[in-house]
Amino acid sequence: MRKRHAKRTYEKNAGKGRDTGQERDGTCDEAEAAYFWKSRKIVLQISVIWGFDDRNRHRPGDPSDAEGRLWLSDRIQENLVTLGRELENTKNYFLIQKYRFGNRFSLEIRFEDAGCLEEYLIPKMTLQPIVENAIFHGLEKSVSEGVILVDVVETEQRLLLSVQDNGVGMSGETLKRVRESLSSGRQGEREGEHTGIALSNINERIRMHFGSRYSLSVNSEEGLGTEVLLTLPKIEKQKEAEKEGP
Repeated sequence: MRKRHAKRTYEKNAGKGRDTGQERDGTCDEAEAAYFWKSRKIVLQISVIWGFDDRNRHRPGDPSDAEGRLWLSDRIQENLVTLGRELENTKNYFLIQKYRFGNRFSLEIRFEDAGCLEEYLIPKMTLQPIVENAIFHGLEKSVSEGVILVDVVETEQRLLLSVQDNGVGMSGETLKRVRESLSSGRQGEREGEHTGIALSNINERIRMHFGSRYSLSVNSEEGLGTEVLLTLPKIEKQKEAEKEGP
C-alpha cells in the first residue's frame, strides 16, 4: 500500500464538482462529542494511575497537555480547518493513546511540501477518527509492532490523504460490507462491529461539503493491514478568506 496505490485509487474514483456547504452538520458534532469524551476518559484513567493531579498537572509528559490542545481544537467552530491543524489534532490524539499503549504503535506523517499544511483547508475531524479506527480495529489486535502512516499527496486539483496501518486487516466479506455501507450511506450493525460509525460519518460529511464525487474509500487485506483514502478538492485558505470578505 504505497503512494502509487493511493494515486491509482484516486484515478479510479475521483471526479469533478464541489458543494461548499457552510452549515455545521450534525454528524460532525456527534463525532466531536464522542471523540472528546473518549479521550477525556483515557486521560483521567492515566492521570490516576500515574499520579498526575492538580498539584503537578503541568509536569512534562502530563497527558492533560495533549487533552487540552484537543479540547481547544474541539471548540473551534469552523467546518473547514487547515490541513496542518487537522494533522496536529491527530498527533495529539495519538499522543494520548501512547500513554495507554506505550510504544506498541508509531505514527508517521509524510508530505512532499510543508507549505500545503497551512495553505489548504479540509473538513474538521476527518483524520483523527480514521487513526482511532486503525488503533482499535487493526493494531490493538495485532501481535507485531504497529505502524500508522499518514500520506499527503497533491495532484493538480486534489488532495489525497491516505491512512495506512499494518494491523490485522479485514476479511473479504467484512471489506465488502464496509464498502457497501459507504456507498449507500447507511451504517450497518455488522459493519459497526469492525469500524464504528466513523468512516460512514466522514464519508457523508465529505459528500455534503463537496459533492458525491469526493469521498472516502477503503482497501484492506486480512493479515496485512488497511488503507483509508480521502479524495478532497484543493481549497486554498487565502481564496476562501477573500470570499468571506473583511
